Amino acid sequence: MLVLGATQVFDFNTSLFGGGAQIVVLFASAFQAICLSALATRRLGVLRIERDAAIASESALAELADRDALTGLLNRRGFVRRCEQAFGDLHHMPFGLLLIDVDRFKRINDQLGHEVGDAVLIRLSKRLRALENRYACLAGRLGGEEFLIGVSGVPAHALEQFADHIRTEIGTSDDGIHPEVTVSIGVAHGTASGPFVALYGKADRALYEAKANGRNRVVFERGVIGHPDQASPAFTSDNPLLR
Repeated sequence: MLVLGATQVFDFNTSLFGGGAQIVVLFASAFQAICLSALATRRLGVLRIERDAAIASESALAELADRDALTGLLNRRGFVRRCEQAFGDLHHMPFGLLLIDVDRFKRINDQLGHEVGDAVLIRLSKRLRALENRYACLAGRLGGEEFLIGVSGVPAHALEQFADHIRTEIGTSDDGIHPEVTVSIGVAHGTASGPFVALYGKADRALYEAKANGRNRVVFERGVIGHPDQASPAFTSDNPLLR
């Protein structure tokens, strides 16, 4: 508009190779188009950055919503969702659910205080997270002193060994700072694509039986398979079923 107004004031008829005012207006229009394109590109770039930041924030919030605040393990909601994502399509693959309960945890809280109890839970959680790096499994915390592990592709006989291996590995002795900790484990066997509630119910009943029979033992949904008086079966990360 400024250039168009200038053509009414100044005489461009003999300038720009005889094109005069028309060439001036044409150049001004081209310059305007370039400026608008640059501004639009810059704005789109800003919008893209804002969009990526919003997506990252949303992902971070979703991750926090799926995690237990104290231990950093998956909470129940996150555990179920991640198991469905990781193993839900493996309809014909066996899936094991291990429900883990810290033995006599209330006594630890009552006698030593909740800070010591929290430290025990955090230490146990670190051992469970280390298992995720070694085996094809996911670990989570239901709340309180209850934890769970989901493992895919392991047949029943190997799952029994795996559960008793975990019982001995995450149990701890008194180190002068933390008290001795043992765990009871209830095990259920099914498929990851099956209903979680049904599988959880089986594992919960097995866990109740383990607690009732003296604690510090593993109970499969069909019977006891490990306790302190039995040597734990040889089980290592070299087991090809859990690579």
